[in-house]
Amino acid sequence: MQIISDRNSYGEVNPKMKLIDFTNCRRIWGKAYNRANGKNFLMSGQSEDCNEALIQIVPKIRIEAIQNFLEEVPYLSDLQRNFYLTYIQARLEKLLLPAYKHAVNQKDNMDLSSKEPI
Repeated sequence: MQIISDRNSYGEVNPKMKLIDFTNCRRIWGKAYNRANGKNFLMSGQSEDCNEALIQIVPKIRIEAIQNFLEEVPYLSDLQRNFYLTYIQARLEKLLLPAYKHAVNQKDNMDLSSKEPI
């Protein structure tokens, strides 16, 4: 299996990568590589399993606990701690929470449409 990286053929990291763009991944089907954007996938609501996972996991995320954990890692510099906390908070706010709200709304709409009218 070939390892796929975010670097170009010259070994340079793509400078256009933004914080949320780190959700880009590659899926392997045979020998074809298809680029999948994690944010687009999560927001599409295509996967019931993914929606259920969002509904179960996102409410359990505790930023304070993550911050406390990062504070206790002895080999991280203050700059690294700040980076990781900022990165995780941004992922939660810009990716996971919107996808969670979308999954909850989608589930509520499916529940309402499956009920028979009174």
